[in-house]
Amino acid sequence: MADSRKTGYVLPADEAELAGLVLSGELVELAEMTDDYVLYELGTEAQDDPFTHFDVETGTSVRLLSSLQAWQEEKARLESLARKGGREARQARRELPGLVRWYDDASRREQLFVEHANLTRLAGDWNGSRYDLTLPADRARFQVRLLSCLRPDAAALLGKLARAYRLKFGRRLPVASLTRTQRYQRQLRRVNKNATTVEFPPHTTGMAFDISYRFMPADEQNFLIAEIARIKNEGKVEALREARNSIHVFVLRHGPPSEDAVKAFMELVEETRARPKAPRRRRAPTSGRARPRRDS
Repeated sequence: MADSRKTGYVLPADEAELAGLVLSGELVELAEMTDDYVLYELGTEAQDDPFTHFDVETGTSVRLLSSLQAWQEEKARLESLARKGGREARQARRELPGLVRWYDDASRREQLFVEHANLTRLAGDWNGSRYDLTLPADRARFQVRLLSCLRPDAAALLGKLARAYRLKFGRRLPVASLTRTQRYQRQLRRVNKNATTVEFPPHTTGMAFDISYRFMPADEQNFLIAEIARIKNEGKVEALREARNSIHVFVLRHGPPSEDAVKAFMELVEETRARPKAPRRRRAPTSGRARPRRDS
């Protein structure tokens, strides 16, 4: 966490920001399976709407629109609808203030327009594959690909570790989690006690991955732990064996941060924890949305 803060990684809030990191080359996609590793049920339960921006501060989402003209047309439509009666009118009155806060602010709306452009550009041609994000099946495949990315340094280290495991045991290394969005990270907190609540969730940096040892015999687990310990002693990673059958590995791009940096971060964490929490807003119950179960 201290390394994340020092390095200044961009932590993607949602799928649109993740798409931007892919387009810029900051994240690289990992193949679903190679000779050395296999991605194990990665993000298969993620079912967010990619065409919404996630506001980390408020924990709410706002629809992505493509242009100022699109916003003006949608604003007029919602204002007209809000003056009527019925369920759709009530929904329009609930949604309109949030959209106005974002789209009537010039800098905020430009951010949303860029995110919409990044999302549609990548979905329109990702190495020859195209996704219609209005279709649930295409949206699910697109989201799984987004969650199958890492920063190049982390991807390279994962590849070396997977190769050592395959050469030793003749099997592919099962990888259970790679990069996450901040929205997906918050969803995981509901079902997975390993999903951290800290300011810099490691998986959102693109520098962390989880190895599943769920079906590994003891000798294979011991080999992996020894290999990771060796790499840790070289100052290249931090690692944690988690309770949910996984080993969490965080890659240190520039080596371990100083003890002073770690201490300063811990003081910030303790200060944040000591602040009184704002009362949580109660939300209307939702239905029909699958929740993630596998990532850790």
